[in-house]
Amino acid sequence: MEQQNSATKNPPPGYVVTVSVPKDQVFFIPPQERAKIMEDLARHRSLDRCCQWFPRVLILTLFLFALVSGVLYIIFWPRHIKYSVQSLSVEALPLASPRVSPVFNVTVKADNLGKRTGIHYKEGGSVSVLHSGISLGNGAVPSFYQRPNNVTFLRAVLNHSEIYLSKNFRQTLMKERKQGKVKFVLNLKAPLRFKLGFISMAARMKVSCDVMMNGLMVDSEILSQDCDVDVGLRKRVKFW
Repeated sequence: MEQQNSATKNPPPGYVVTVSVPKDQVFFIPPQERAKIMEDLARHRSLDRCCQWFPRVLILTLFLFALVSGVLYIIFWPRHIKYSVQSLSVEALPLASPRVSPVFNVTVKADNLGKRTGIHYKEGGSVSVLHSGISLGNGAVPSFYQRPNNVTFLRAVLNHSEIYLSKNFRQTLMKERKQGKVKFVLNLKAPLRFKLGFISMAARMKVSCDVMMNGLMVDSEILSQDCDVDVGLRKRVKFW
């Protein structure tokens, strides 16, 4: 018995065991289907690689963009520009009539403190004078180039044809004129282009000055002023 069991478990050399499997259980993939499966697998691998690299490339791009923006902001530092109102005279502003056509003559001092950066004042700049939120005069800022470390005086005539002033507004102006403290707001806006060597960068400048006058006359003087300068770089660099 032991010999028979041993012979059954360990067939002698050359003994062949045949296993029959039903045809409906044979798993067969046609060549065309195999090619499609391999193509899908290759596509998925490619997509996986793209998904792995895309966040890295995006982070690197954002980092380089922030680095370049920071360097350019330091180069074209807006604090190198200062503005102040040198004079503001008022004409044709009679408070007895509700309909007036006032005229303002304004001179603004633009001080470019940058030692190497020039400033192009492009066309499209404007300057306006307001009181209590009401526009009393508008004018244009001339286009010009300001050299580095230079002081330029901008002169403009602001006017407004046939505007209506309410009774309360005229009474407020009369009261301030009597007190010798008339407060105006002067707004100046202009598109700029900073230039350093062969590199230039576009910007938008906004200046808002609170100006206290001692009257409403042509020879009225400025008692005090406070100017706020906002220069927004536009992230557009030009090499020329």
